[in-house]
Amino acid sequence: MKVLLVRPPSVYKDNLHGFQLDLPLGAMYVASALEERGYSVEILDSRIGLGQKDLLNTYANRNKIEAIWSAVEDEIRRRKPDVVGIANQFTAQFQSAVKLARIVKKVNPKILTIVGGPHATCFPKSFLDYCCDIDCAVMGEGEDAMPELLEAYQKNRDFSSLKNIAYRKDGSIILNSRGDFISDLDNLPFPAYHLVDMERYFSAEKLGFSVRGRFNYAGAERAIPMITSRGCPYGCIFCSIHLHMGKRWRTHSTERVLKHIEYVKNKYRINHIHFEDDNINFDIKNFSCLVEGLEKFDITWDTPNGLRADKMDMELLIKCKKSGCTYLIIGIESAVPRVLNKIIGKKLDLKAVAALARMCKDAKLDLRAFYVVGLPGETKREIKRTADFALMLLHKYNVFPHMHVAYPHIGTELYRICREKGYLIEELSPESFEKIISGVRLIQTEDFSLKDIEEIHSNYHRKFSKIIRLKIIEKILRHPVEFFAYLKEIILNPFDRIRITEDFVAFFNCHKRKIGRANAGTKR
Repeated sequence: MKVLLVRPPSVYKDNLHGFQLDLPLGAMYVASALEERGYSVEILDSRIGLGQKDLLNTYANRNKIEAIWSAVEDEIRRRKPDVVGIANQFTAQFQSAVKLARIVKKVNPKILTIVGGPHATCFPKSFLDYCCDIDCAVMGEGEDAMPELLEAYQKNRDFSSLKNIAYRKDGSIILNSRGDFISDLDNLPFPAYHLVDMERYFSAEKLGFSVRGRFNYAGAERAIPMITSRGCPYGCIFCSIHLHMGKRWRTHSTERVLKHIEYVKNKYRINHIHFEDDNINFDIKNFSCLVEGLEKFDITWDTPNGLRADKMDMELLIKCKKSGCTYLIIGIESAVPRVLNKIIGKKLDLKAVAALARMCKDAKLDLRAFYVVGLPGETKREIKRTADFALMLLHKYNVFPHMHVAYPHIGTELYRICREKGYLIEELSPESFEKIISGVRLIQTEDFSLKDIEEIHSNYHRKFSKIIRLKIIEKILRHPVEFFAYLKEIILNPFDRIRITEDFVAFFNCHKRKIGRANAGTKR
């Protein structure tokens, strides 16, 4: 039986200008689990697997997407799979998964089509109801569920006893019960790096199609994402992680993670890791051991999904810097304790945020922060207070802010509240799911309108720009040599110019750290 795991093309409307090109980690984990059970597996990442010239999934080339769909159809015909697994990483890309399933059935109606991902996990019945070309949905983690499903299919057994599966039977859609999440992550094999062209991803990074876009820095041209833990016990209303990965936090052992890093470092010469965990420092002892272990590798790293501010101290920050951390990112969300803990459910003391900002500045370790405004129950004054707090931390402690307007992911508590109280400016449907992305305003309440949000946001950005210009001048005066080195890099790589303002804030520490580690010339 031949299995083809496909990441569909990403189709973006006029409301999104950015594009990042990460490894299809979900498909790679499932592929390695299938190979371990003896299945023949291939991966097609249609964002890049159709040739370098076909990197068309950008805003500028959004009208050329049909050329990619045609190429995807040709690839499926050429590879002749018996089973196609469809990766649907985001609800915003729902229609891409649907179109891929239709193409697969057009090529050969006998091919078994299986969809996986967060939306399929939370809404498997509606997914199958909407698209009759999808035969099954895998709910939650796929490393165990996929092999069990394929074994039953291959032996023509009934699916009723399988956990975490939704499927069609006699014209009806059957939802099987959910099973336990994978408790021992160390039992999972490494992702199937050998099934994707790693060098093509690295080459694409040099063209500006970065693994983590704005979280990259000059010199991290061989960067990969890595996940060392799963799940999050906290209940932030805007977050969907616990819906498909659970609230119980599970982690790889430190030894296993370090073996993983050693493997990708030796085989693929990676020089930077984006630790994509949703709560990497939940167990602070475990995180500290990982940081200490990273010291022996000549790599840099960051935490783009953020970590808890209230679990860090100066000793650990110094270890982070010593081990190659380029910058940390924390989730602050709101500067108003009532909003932060009563509305969002973050359970965070803002005193810990201020303390961490001071410590990072003293340790000369760059810090970034996430904020979310425009939540039901939040007032205009509270939104402005969060914006002012973000600007204060930037001005005083160089904490670079990432200010987001709240958007309602399907299935989250935020979505439920907004729908029940009529706060959505339009009802979301499969035809409009692409709007569930950062930057799209969909929520207004009796406390604020879309115009209010826009005015506060615009005023915030005007002040932000003034502070950034002052920071740039300060950096140039202090580090003229590094500044001209940076100018040289963005001239050689014009795609980086779109990130110059943001990257500049973090560039100098990252660049100096990179040079310092290179000059050391030895692995720790």
